[in-house]
Amino acid sequence: MTDVAVELIDRQPSRVIWITFAFLAFDGDGCFDFSLFDRHQRARVELALALPSLGPRGEGVVDAADRFVAQGGCWTPSRALQRRIDAAALEQVKCARL
Repeated sequence: MTDVAVELIDRQPSRVIWITFAFLAFDGDGCFDFSLFDRHQRARVELALALPSLGPRGEGVVDAADRFVAQGGCWTPSRALQRRIDAAALEQVKCARL
């Protein structure tokens, strides 16, 4: 799944300002697994809000559990796919509308 936020100027797409990529998980019956998706999303929020605690010598100590959970729900596209996603978001290529 890809979420894209696009800046509009005079109702025309100008630039991609924000983009995220996530996996959608399905259970053994082929149904969307909301609990796993929710777990990944909550971990991403925790990462965004977390401030590293400082150890005795001022060294940052980070609990990596949320990082691993969040990473499990994310992916990174190839450069070619990233360019195609950007072009589609900016209406530079024709795409099927659902």
